Amino acid sequence: MIIILIDFDTRIIVNHFWITRVEMMKSAYTSNILIIAIATIIGGIINYMVHPLAVRHLSVEDFGQFAALLSMINIIGFIISAGSIITLKLIAQHDNKLDFMYYLKHKLQRPLLGIGVVIWIVGSLWSSWIADSLNITNPRAVVLMLASVVTSIYGIVLSAIMQSAGWFKAIAGLWVIWATLRLIAVMISLYWFGTTSSTIAAVLASGIIGFLITEIIVTRKLSNHHRNILDYDGTLAHQVRFFAKSYLYLILVTVMIGILTNADVLLVQHFFGGEISGNYAGVAVIAKFVVFIWLAAETVMLPKLFNTQLPTTRRQVITIVALLWGFSIVALAGSWLIGTHILALLKPGLELYHTLLLWVVMISCCILNLSITSKTLVNRGSTTALWVIWSWSVLWYLLGTISSDLNAFVYRSIVILVIMTITLQSQRIYQSGQNL
Repeated sequence: MIIILIDFDTRIIVNHFWITRVEMMKSAYTSNILIIAIATIIGGIINYMVHPLAVRHLSVEDFGQFAALLSMINIIGFIISAGSIITLKLIAQHDNKLDFMYYLKHKLQRPLLGIGVVIWIVGSLWSSWIADSLNITNPRAVVLMLASVVTSIYGIVLSAIMQSAGWFKAIAGLWVIWATLRLIAVMISLYWFGTTSSTIAAVLASGIIGFLITEIIVTRKLSNHHRNILDYDGTLAHQVRFFAKSYLYLILVTVMIGILTNADVLLVQHFFGGEISGNYAGVAVIAKFVVFIWLAAETVMLPKLFNTQLPTTRRQVITIVALLWGFSIVALAGSWLIGTHILALLKPGLELYHTLLLWVVMISCCILNLSITSKTLVNRGSTTALWVIWSWSVLWYLLGTISSDLNAFVYRSIVILVIMTITLQSQRIYQSGQNL
């Protein structure tokens, strides 16, 4: 989990767990999963409240821009989080893990913070172009959004250290504290200023505070572990290259899924902007609650699905696929039954977009199906998922460029995502048959 500035989900936690689970006793592992799952739910609910508050207090256009900028922060977080997978594996290779963690923290602290600053400066020079392409009226909001890179890059080391050291209670507490800080900061911003830039600044400020708290905790816990700090210099670069190559496909598919999860809001803002994107983003606040619910379940499910030592029959895979689509049907049914009332409570006038809500829920469900299926395929040695997601995502963008209105874009998005999902799930079922 990156607890530094990333408003997104806990798929990163899942990827961490499957790497480190073999190092923990079964009972301890179950307890840690429970702790993280509870913190994810509590912190997720608190964190999720930012969105309905922003919908209610910002104008439709401003909320569309705010949602697009948050989607950019999420995507940046997914890209950066790839480094945490490598960091976790690096730590796992050493017997004196706490000594190596101390070494790694001090070895990478300044270089990673420096890289983050450089990326922020270079990105800021392009802020006007980014703002124009996303129909953002104030480029300063883009500059603030890009500032999240500075602490997030170094944050991958801190989060990996806490995960590897088994400080799960600290992780859970920090997740809840950070979500609370963020909610308070956004509430103050909306009350006093009520602009896109000020709201993004509030997100940034809460993330910096969370980063500083994490840095203090990790520093104190590692203060006595500084022996043989130079012994690792000769092998670090080689190990980084080795693990980067070993986990390349998992890293790529994680990044791709992260981009897909946020792509619809960004594409609508890019192609349409104005009230259209604002209303879509408002509807997506409710539709993507499906994502939040699923992530709590995925945290528990993926470690077992990733265990390649366990035989998986075709019947088991078909059952899992059926459960995924069953969850999607339940989500659609719930949205159809009570969606109008929830939209009206969120912001008067949004209830007129009830049909759009159903379509966006369908988009979210397809992405969730893609997430667990593609990661399982890659973990079992198949790279097809990467090419399927990449090729169809390019087609998704190209079809968006010729979409005359929002409805046409949404319909085409659903068709593309359904084809992607069915293709990968069919391959997973076929693969399980070969293992019999």
